[in-house]
Amino acid sequence: MKRIDVFLRTTSQAYHAYPDNKDDLHTINTLTKRVFTEDGKLCNVPYFPGNGLRGRFRRVAGKVVMDHLIKSEGGYIPEKLYLGLMSGSSVNQPDGASNSIAEIFAVHEDAYMGLFGGGARMLESGYRVSDINPVLASTVSAGLVPDGVFPVPTTGKDDRECTTAWDVTELVTQIHRNDILDPYDDPAGALRYVSEDDVQEHYRLVGEERGSDSKHHNIKNMMTYRVIAAGVPFHFSITIADHVTNAQVGLIIECLNEFVQSGSGLGGMGRAGWGCFKVHSVTLSDNGEKYPLYDEGGNSVDSKTAELLETFSDAMKKNVSEMTLAKTAGFFENRDPDKTPEGRAEKAAKKAETAAAKAAAKKQEA
Repeated sequence: MKRIDVFLRTTSQAYHAYPDNKDDLHTINTLTKRVFTEDGKLCNVPYFPGNGLRGRFRRVAGKVVMDHLIKSEGGYIPEKLYLGLMSGSSVNQPDGASNSIAEIFAVHEDAYMGLFGGGARMLESGYRVSDINPVLASTVSAGLVPDGVFPVPTTGKDDRECTTAWDVTELVTQIHRNDILDPYDDPAGALRYVSEDDVQEHYRLVGEERGSDSKHHNIKNMMTYRVIAAGVPFHFSITIADHVTNAQVGLIIECLNEFVQSGSGLGGMGRAGWGCFKVHSVTLSDNGEKYPLYDEGGNSVDSKTAELLETFSDAMKKNVSEMTLAKTAGFFENRDPDKTPEGRAEKAAKKAETAAAKAAAKKQEA
């Protein structure tokens, strides 16, 4: 079984929303989870869910497949196929039809489907990805993060190892301008574009939404967030099943390349410059051997690793080049007779026929 370990460090504040994340003090909190340390202590730590990474990787891989299909066959991608490649499925409910032996073999050989799975019949994925967990004394102790790559950060106050969310988060206040007549800009400026009646209506609505007199809300709205500080180290791992092919490994490495190069997109508030990061290292482990795929120093990989990467990349490119629109779309098409257009039409016709027969029988009885 292959495993890829990725270490990174935040280079800006970062934040991940969740439902009802505003506390009694009206602070908007980042997502945390509970971790039990080796000695039984319970700690809350911030994290980014691994499912977000899977979605990000799937979209990168989907674009690789779609670029090839458009180039080789022209035209556009059908809507259902686009949705399937970008999100995993194009339908709300899985197809009730069983997987055929032919499809199982086809999935195993397909770089995209064999890696990500999904489709109309919810095919199995060939890899799993962990949450993006912070490198803290608690997460190392609990076994969530490998020890020895990143030193556990310490607090500046008493130089103890950081353990909980409180040690690596901070409060940030942002000002949301929603006053039409902002005195710090041009007080009369809005009235050149908006009627005075509309301005007054704006203040009336703002007051109603806030639940109090509008005069108390005609300046600025301040929002406080608890965010992950810049410079916090994080780690995540990708575990690849034994049956995964070289082409499929090549595709996940292609997705990782996009992640490394982008350096952004962790959590929300990206528009404010949050969620930026820098990858420290990417290491592939396979059968006891370690292959350094990337390090932030920009050092070239050794010849053995370079040869392995070329093998994966060539296999992926060859596999993608052999994909066809019809075959790829087939993974996302329903085969359950009740869910195909023809099947639904036949079912509706039978229903109408039954209803007509009942009505005729009732009329005859009368």
